Amino acid sequence: MQQDLIQRVLEAKEERATYQKQLIAQHQLPLVSLTLNLPGGYFQYSHWEEVMKKAIEATDDVFDKDVILKDTRVGKWGPEGFWVIMLPIAEVKKKTIVIEEHHPLGRLFDVDVISLDGNSISRRDFDIEGRKCIVCNNSAVDCYVGKRHTGEELKSKIDEIINKGLKAGC
Repeated sequence: MQQDLIQRVLEAKEERATYQKQLIAQHQLPLVSLTLNLPGGYFQYSHWEEVMKKAIEATDDVFDKDVILKDTRVGKWGPEGFWVIMLPIAEVKKKTIVIEEHHPLGRLFDVDVISLDGNSISRRDFDIEGRKCIVCNNSAVDCYVGKRHTGEELKSKIDEIINKGLKAGC
């Protein structure tokens, strides 16, 4: 069961990376790639469609007139969005960080910026600290690698963020 789940996640990442490379090759511009931070799979969260809709709206609002192409879909491992943006990559990354940090549901958005060489642009590339853990506010990477929180803890916190964010009418 666990192995099957890992296989599905890896296949989804590979499928998404292939599509990202196609879009970059076709347009020769930075790419914004949106997924949701919903551990265990989007299907475990009753309001995932509303969360994704809010993520898409936030991305549309931030990039407004700079979008060359937009595509959204439900891939092998959940909802995805792709925007080809006509802006310098540093500006694109800064705007995605604003979405993730300031939107009421932004903690659940994973908004990656992909450069023309196909690499993801990191917050560290701009000397910006990495994201914090949803549960304890320590380094998200440290908590993930150290498996510091149970699936139940994560789901409970995410459900709380979803309920608050949707009630906020964002």
